[in-house]
Amino acid sequence: MRILITAATAPELLPAQEVWEAIRHQAGNHLWVKNLVTGIGTTATAYHTLKALSDSSEAPYDLAINVGIAGSFHDSLPIGSVVRVTSDYFGDCGIQTASGFQSLFDTRLIDADTFPFSMGKLTPAPLPLKTESAIAFLPAVEGVTVQHLVETGFAALHAHAQVETMEGAAFFYVCMNERIPCIALRSVSNMAGERDKKRWDIPLALTTLRKTILSFLSAQ
Repeated sequence: MRILITAATAPELLPAQEVWEAIRHQAGNHLWVKNLVTGIGTTATAYHTLKALSDSSEAPYDLAINVGIAGSFHDSLPIGSVVRVTSDYFGDCGIQTASGFQSLFDTRLIDADTFPFSMGKLTPAPLPLKTESAIAFLPAVEGVTVQHLVETGFAALHAHAQVETMEGAAFFYVCMNERIPCIALRSVSNMAGERDKKRWDIPLALTTLRKTILSFLSAQ
């Protein structure tokens, strides 16, 4: 099984690298893993993810995984929680009008059901049963991808989302267009909108993310 694991930054990718080094030579391991730092934001993520998928000379990847930290909109997902993002969308791609923000779908500039979108969201297809079973214990959430920290007023537009990232929708967009099975695993490092970095706990988020990656890859 050939797997591409991406993250926006080196610290976010480190848990996956550590896990792979720990299990790559274990007896019975049938995985081949490439770890990739894409850079922060949608543009860097889209470019480097697509380049990695296109440069796969031996065989296509069987699975692409996006990992990293996220902000949580809900107290039910406290810092340290690891979630599986089952759908995502571009939260700040649209038009700011006198009456408020409107997405490109709201303005009918893009049909909300134009592939790979469905109702304006990017929702990858379910994975094979064995893969799904390995992450069945994780909360399944909806994500929103934004290019800036969400303010209180802007957050109201995304009340149905549980977590925010800066890359998730771009990752899904590329993988779905390339027909590569994909999942996103994110660990909560902060509550969305929290500007005081002293109240973030990135080390805890990366520790719980590492445990989840180890559990997932060991089950494949």
